Amino acid sequence: ITGISHVSSIYRDSRGNIWAGTVQDGLYRISPQEEITHYTDSNRLSNNQIRTVQEDNNGHIWVGTFNGLNHYNPNSDTNTCRFYGSGATGNHFLSFPFVGKMVEDRTGNLWICTEGGGLNLFNRTTRTFEKFSYHANGLPGTAHNNMKCIYYAKERNKLYIGTHTGGLAVFDITRKQFRTL
Repeated sequence: ITGISHVSSIYRDSRGNIWAGTVQDGLYRISPQEEITHYTDSNRLSNNQIRTVQEDNNGHIWVGTFNGLNHYNPNSDTNTCRFYGSGATGNHFLSFPFVGKMVEDRTGNLWICTEGGGLNLFNRTTRTFEKFSYHANGLPGTAHNNMKCIYYAKERNKLYIGTHTGGLAVFDITRKQFRTL
């Protein structure tokens, strides 16, 4: 396969497709037969700068970009993408436009790292966000809101979050509290 350059993220979905996100050329889906579909900001994506790709338990694809979050349902007849951007206020927006890694918890909620706005919880039923950051909600324990990577420990119901300069944070989902290791 030629022509795909500046790859920033690679993900293999449950159907065997490889998703390759790029720094400036959008997103590529490579089927098991190596057929390529190219997604850009002119045909389904909000931005061509892809940070991360993740599949949820329903087979939906979530794409984090430099200006928000894109949701793609490959099972839909319309083949459309829904966009969630950032906003200063309101629970229908991310806390920051730069989306980092994300994970799904055992209840189907999506936890999203942002690279400046802390941690965002996306409730897919209500399509709303709850935000957790260093100074917001009186929640101490994490030293930085620039969150780069995340791991969900299902058996502990905790998130382990790598921050840019604040070390490793642990978020207890049940208590909704951060602490730094």
